[in-house]
Amino acid sequence: MNGNTNGDNVIQKGTEIKGIITFSKKLIFAGILEGQLISKNGCQLEITKDAHVKGEIIAPDVQIDGEVNAVVTAKTVGFGPNARVTGDVNYERIIATSPTAQLTGKLIQASQKPEGPKPGASTAQSSSAPASAATP
Repeated sequence: MNGNTNGDNVIQKGTEIKGIITFSKKLIFAGILEGQLISKNGCQLEITKDAHVKGEIIAPDVQIDGEVNAVVTAKTVGFGPNARVTGDVNYERIIATSPTAQLTGKLIQASQKPEGPKPGASTAQSSSAPASAATP
């Protein structure tokens, strides 16, 4: 994080925050957060190797190279060599995963999310029995 001249938001190592951070330009996060990171205007989020995030992350493009204990929701997500992620990651596309990244939780691709009941649909028809089970 030396000489950032392109107008990105930067939260440096050594900064500790509890609460909600919203950003409208790319955010490079190297601090400690207990709370939420929320992108406005479709901005990219970069979690550096020094960062620790506990809570929730919502951004269209998330690059993780630090410690994250959170639910992550992103269109695209990448995991760097120092990424240590605990929690569910909801995504459309994974763009990179380092072989040394550590992921504990579920990777849930947007097209694989189960659909809930459609509005106006009756839930009385649902059954918890397996489809192959026969009823006498």
